[in-house]
Amino acid sequence: MQTPDAKSRSWRWFDYKKPIPVHWVIALGIAAWVIFFAIWGLAVPMGWVTPLLVPPPQKVLVALWMLLTERGFLGDIGVSVYRVVLSFAVASLVAVPLGIA
Repeated sequence: MQTPDAKSRSWRWFDYKKPIPVHWVIALGIAAWVIFFAIWGLAVPMGWVTPLLVPPPQKVLVALWMLLTERGFLGDIGVSVYRVVLSFAVASLVAVPLGIA
């Protein structure tokens, strides 16, 4: 049987502490993305991954820019969002009266 003191010591790591300052949250978030892109950028030239499966970030950004600017991708996304919202509205109009009845 544990004493109350031993029980409180075992849970002290899970106790609520002071909140993390906002500037630390922002700095850690930015650092995480920088580390992610640095590892990704080094993985291809170092031969850790196959460029066919994981292209370097520069090629991905160029392809993303072309997709957004030259191929009408944003218009396609707009049509898809319109269809989803319209379908949800119709489903709600049918389901709410059936649920009330």
